Amino acid sequence: MLEVADPFDLSDFFLFLQLNRRYAHTLKAYATNARRHPSPCQKISLIRDMVVALSDIHESGLAHRDLSEVNIMIDEDFTNKLEDNTPRPLVRVIDFGKSVFVKPEEVQRWSIRETVPKEELELLPMVVLVPDHGYKLYRY
Repeated sequence: MLEVADPFDLSDFFLFLQLNRRYAHTLKAYATNARRHPSPCQKISLIRDMVVALSDIHESGLAHRDLSEVNIMIDEDFTNKLEDNTPRPLVRVIDFGKSVFVKPEEVQRWSIRETVPKEELELLPMVVLVPDHGYKLYRY
């Protein structure tokens, strides 16, 4: 449920987000499950659903900026079987903490700056940012 009367008047701002914690696996855990690897039909279904999910995200005017195997959650729908009689994987993209708007009107509307430079708006939908490789600090 999202209800916003005026995005610039915070006295009328109410936001309720609910995260469903039942999703069983990250994409990494699902793909590397030693007990049961995804079947070819499940792999194709995953790829197709990930492309559709990212297309929907981009069409809505966002660039995720943090796609990785741990930010895609997979659950299985045991009531919806694929051609090889395996459960259909369900894809959920999570963690939009680094996402940015890519439509000029949305960037201007939601920016906390007084004005957004014209040069920055002309580049959209391309987003130019310094690569974030901070995760490498935690690797061995």
